[in-house]
Amino acid sequence: MKKVLDFIKKYKHYFLAFGIVACFVAADQITKYVVRQNVELGLYPGIKVINNFFYITYSINTGAMNGILTGNKAILIIITLIALVIFGFFAKDINFMKKRLYSWSVCLIIAGTLGNFIDRLFLNGVTDFLSFYPLGKGHDWFISWISLDPWPTFNIADSLLVIGVIALVIYLLFFDKELFQKKDKDKPAVPADELKEEETDGTN
Repeated sequence: MKKVLDFIKKYKHYFLAFGIVACFVAADQITKYVVRQNVELGLYPGIKVINNFFYITYSINTGAMNGILTGNKAILIIITLIALVIFGFFAKDINFMKKRLYSWSVCLIIAGTLGNFIDRLFLNGVTDFLSFYPLGKGHDWFISWISLDPWPTFNIADSLLVIGVIALVIYLLFFDKELFQKKDKDKPAVPADELKEEETDGTN
């Protein structure tokens, strides 16, 4: 029993990460299932949640975000597997005490990737249902080639991916001290004697 407890204690961050990912994937899949069972496919604008702003619109995306690589299921599955391997490698540094933002961002990215991967693997495409009209229904952006009426329909997995990537970028830019320490290490060290000479020259 002690060995089991020691094992759990040693890898507690990974168990916590697994639980977080599992909960998010479950939430994504449950909401998609509920939509598939209760909302008519292609119904426009869908079920009103907030008038002229937020609707539940059931659609199937056979591509990636915003319809990229539509119809290329095999390619998307391969790309997803590669992404899971990469972020699985990132997961080895998960530590919710020392690297909380990093750990959460990696969990969100993995959960979002898995959520849509399950759809691609077992269904005809990814279930999307969250439809927003940022400027109000019937009002588009003043630039003709940017469509916000509606914003591209998405799901919980997409949201997790976007939030996770943004959080990871913020961590790498502002909180990852090693990222900048490595740059400093690459600079040649200046001997103490030379520094003293430079200071002396500066005072003359």
